[in-house]
Amino acid sequence: MEGNKFEKYAALLIRRDQLLKEAGILEEEYLREFGDEMYNLYELQVVCIELKKKIHFCQAAKNRGEKINAEKMEDVIEEEMKEYYLELEELFASVQGVKTVRTSPQHVVLAVKKKYRELAKMIHPDMHPFTQDDGTLMDLWNRVVEAYHKNDEDTMDEIEVLIRFRLEELGYGEDTPFEIEDADEKIFNLSAEIEEIINTDPYQYKMLFRRTDLLEEKHTELNNEVNGFLTYKEELEGMLQTFLSDGEVTIVWEMD
Repeated sequence: MEGNKFEKYAALLIRRDQLLKEAGILEEEYLREFGDEMYNLYELQVVCIELKKKIHFCQAAKNRGEKINAEKMEDVIEEEMKEYYLELEELFASVQGVKTVRTSPQHVVLAVKKKYRELAKMIHPDMHPFTQDDGTLMDLWNRVVEAYHKNDEDTMDEIEVLIRFRLEELGYGEDTPFEIEDADEKIFNLSAEIEEIINTDPYQYKMLFRRTDLLEEKHTELNNEVNGFLTYKEELEGMLQTFLSDGEVTIVWEMD
């Protein structure tokens, strides 16, 4: 690959990775700011889904002229709701998790960013085919990425020593020549990927956190949605109670 194309390709890769890291940080910030409301909203949505399923179960039984088997209804709906409640648990864990994340000092963030650029140019697997061919280097690269996202400067310094040692073992220097096929296409695709990251969430949250009025609007929007689902939940509960208290429909509990 020509030198100028390599430099452009390397710069785009590092820019892409930096944007992905920033997007992850913005997503954590978004969860810290709105997580409790998001959880409350989704919990209500899940409850409403469960109520609608129970109403459908009762309506189907009534349409068939059958008695409602309450125990069977609970068992059937519980099975159908497993994925929803798993997602709810995962959201709760994510919201609680970001509350304990500590923000790294700016000088550490900048030092880690600089170190990542250096190590990426040395063994980034998208730039260096020999990294993909060596299990040790790939493992080291994965550790670089993990430390980069955690802003772990000490670990990155330690990994750099191991990388240099492994490259020396393999006979590769920092200026080892290499070729990448379809360079122009890869540069084009990387540029498109960067544009997509910049113009979609969670990176677009960046604009939200720059304006207090937009943050307040988002809080209001989420709270309004919560209140709307609270009203909807009450309506569904009333509909279900009508089925269960209907004199023409008897609730049957199965006995062991």
